[in-house]
Amino acid sequence: TVEGIVVHDGLQVLDVNPSMAAMVGYEIDEIVGTNPFVYMHPRTHEDLKRKIRENYTEPYEAEMIHRDGTVFPVEIKSRDFYRDGRKLRVAAIRDIRERRQAERAAALLREERTAREIAERTRQQAEFLLEASHILASSFDTSTTLKQLAHLAVRFLADFCVVTLYVDGDAEMAAVVHADVEKQLLLEANVRQWREHWQSTHPFSQAQAGGEAFVMPKIEPHDLDRMARNPEHRRLLGELDTRTLMSTPIRSGGELIGSIMLASSHTDRSYATEDL
Repeated sequence: TVEGIVVHDGLQVLDVNPSMAAMVGYEIDEIVGTNPFVYMHPRTHEDLKRKIRENYTEPYEAEMIHRDGTVFPVEIKSRDFYRDGRKLRVAAIRDIRERRQAERAAALLREERTAREIAERTRQQAEFLLEASHILASSFDTSTTLKQLAHLAVRFLADFCVVTLYVDGDAEMAAVVHADVEKQLLLEANVRQWREHWQSTHPFSQAQAGGEAFVMPKIEPHDLDRMARNPEHRRLLGELDTRTLMSTPIRSGGELIGSIMLASSHTDRSYATEDL
């Protein structure tokens, strides 16, 4: 077999196969009769002895020593058996250096990918803030400005955006924008249902009206159940496929004038404090 096979009684090696001999750099007759622990790194000895005492049969990892002094990782699976009334142990040993290298390479790729994603997200946030500053400084028309801001938000940060203004105690939708034009009507229907039923009574709306900033990192089905006014509304909420959202107040001169809510349907996005 490709795996190394060794039979021992805990004190000496009784037999090995050619793969085992090649793995540690010795001839078969050089290994037979020696202590099996000679080929294992000293830091693994106590764990190995414990596994032998307990007749541990699940795969586990350890470290072996080649004749030239190289230490390398292995996976061992062993069990007790009896021959002529004598308890022996047979172990199948697999060199896992290539697997470890592949795991390290995969981990590096994940780290690089994460670093690229963070860099890209940071770039998008900076670009959003720059363009948002231009929009906010470009017009005295609040309605036009907020609609432009909502379109900018769905370009960089969200799948849809709802901007609410508070006028004489009433909440008015200043902008309702979905990045997917085919879902624009669906979003508008959801907002309409929400206004007709919840307007100022749902804790979500109350938090917004109170000037609170908040994040819902992960929206579960039971969260949508609590938001729905009836089965039809629940169906609409489900089709919108909101996975995460955040809401922040809009203030002018210290006065609360509205709120902006951003939401995403992407499974790989979860809003956090830094997004807020």
